[in-house]
Amino acid sequence: MRLGKTSILKIIFLLIVLNLCVSCESASTSSSYEVLQERYYDYKLEFNKSGYIARWNGKGGRSGDLGVIPAPLTEYNGLPVVSYCEMFRNFDDIKSIDLSNFNTSGVENMDSMFFSMNSLESLNLSSFDTSNVTNMSSMFSGLINLKKIDLSNFDTSKVENMMSMFSGMSALEEINLSNFNTSNVKDMGGMFNHVSSVKSLDLSSFDTSKVKDMDYMFDGMTSLEEIDISSFNTSKVKSMERMFHSLKNLKSLSLVNFDTSSVKNMVGMFDNMENLTELDISSFNTGKVRNMGAMFKDLSSLENLDLHSFDTSKVEYMFEMFSGARSLKALDLSNFNTTRLLDMNYMFENCSSLESLNLSSFDTSNVIKMYEVFANCKQLKELDLTHFDVSSLLVGGNLFYYCDINKIKGGQQLEEKIEQKNPMILYDDYDVEYKFSDDNYDYEMEWSHTTGYKARWNGNGGESGKLGRIIAPVKVHKGVPVNDYSGMFADYDRITEIDLSNFDTAEVRNMNSMFKNCESLEKLNLSSFKTNLVYDMDFMFANCKNLKGIDISKFDISNIKHFEKAKLFSLY
Repeated sequence: MRLGKTSILKIIFLLIVLNLCVSCESASTSSSYEVLQERYYDYKLEFNKSGYIARWNGKGGRSGDLGVIPAPLTEYNGLPVVSYCEMFRNFDDIKSIDLSNFNTSGVENMDSMFFSMNSLESLNLSSFDTSNVTNMSSMFSGLINLKKIDLSNFDTSKVENMMSMFSGMSALEEINLSNFNTSNVKDMGGMFNHVSSVKSLDLSSFDTSKVKDMDYMFDGMTSLEEIDISSFNTSKVKSMERMFHSLKNLKSLSLVNFDTSSVKNMVGMFDNMENLTELDISSFNTGKVRNMGAMFKDLSSLENLDLHSFDTSKVEYMFEMFSGARSLKALDLSNFNTTRLLDMNYMFENCSSLESLNLSSFDTSNVIKMYEVFANCKQLKELDLTHFDVSSLLVGGNLFYYCDINKIKGGQQLEEKIEQKNPMILYDDYDVEYKFSDDNYDYEMEWSHTTGYKARWNGNGGESGKLGRIIAPVKVHKGVPVNDYSGMFADYDRITEIDLSNFDTAEVRNMNSMFKNCESLEKLNLSSFKTNLVYDMDFMFANCKNLKGIDISKFDISNIKHFEKAKLFSLY
């Protein structure tokens, strides 16, 4: 019986609690592995619950044209070899490899199988039986010199994960996936990310009815001139972040078939599509979207944009939303509901042809960031801001940088209101750093582009040895949540013990690299941690080489995407 993603994640966490190690998607025992020698080729076999993971050791050659290499065993000690996860990962001097004699009929996992084989120019997979494979994430990722690939024999009917499958294949000139059965795929995030030489992509045969993630799916396909995604069913997709980012040669895009009723994230969705002249998103249902930051950024050739169908009642982030849309002359946003809006930094920056802008419905009473909103809108002359409310403003100023403020109705008064408010002014990107002291423990706070403040410990209460229980950071500062703990204790490599049992993490979203490189850390108390809102735990305990016992059995990982790639305990 194959396990679903949720079940696999639960097993991974259980194994961590039992002080076992994590390998790829499957957990392998830390006790031992076995090396089998076959015709001078070694395969390392790691045991997991359902069978063995086979990894090539390269004893038969690590560079050049290798030709046909012997296949690994299909079973060992009565158990099947079910995973080829990372089998040839990082063998970056091999130019040619022939796997036509491989029997892969029992293989379930090909995650990162050829990842980062940077020199590979020829790959023979003609014998591959992929009928039982469920994971092909990052399978060919980073093959930057491979110009052609034949996958016509691939049976993908059971595949659930195609995340980053072809990511970074920058030399690939064409790709035919008409035989692909994607009816069970749930993740296509980054699938064609930076496949930058392909000019035409036909995905009309794709069944995307179960897909939940399309983040970065076509990001960086800079040569793409034609794309057929007319068959896409996106009813279950929750995130389309940077989905079409940097498709610089695409001139027309119609998404009238897209059902976006489940999408919450559209940040950077069309960012940097600099030659796009036609965009039809008239069918978009944006009722659940929270983030539209940089959504139409740098659409420098687009002259018309109709957003009358947009429901923005839940949107909190519109930073850079239209920044760099230099050909727009008029924009009517009178239907926008902005009652939840927090961030509109640089929203219309560099809309240098914009003459008329209707923001009559804008409610800015909750906006905390309002910096250079209309900067370099040199032609702007029809805009009424008399109703703008800056009562919640924390960061603002320079709204009309390189504009004629005298042509903006209410512009001068708004500037005066902001000056009286005396908000912080941004000088370096989006970050404003300051410190506050709490019982001799300093936390450095900085603006996050997510939802609030990022807190990083400054170690003033001690930087080595057994620290015991330390003071927790505040949950809210100046009315804004402190919900980013990424890198909080990173690089404190002389601390041996920390007790965080008094931390309230109920509202925390990000724990990426929280304890990264705490090389001396032996004991860590996280008994109070609540993680139901956390979306990123990548490298949380990376390089914690001496951590002997940690109980995270109660961690809720339901909100984490791509956990199979998050190497919590990675060693460097």
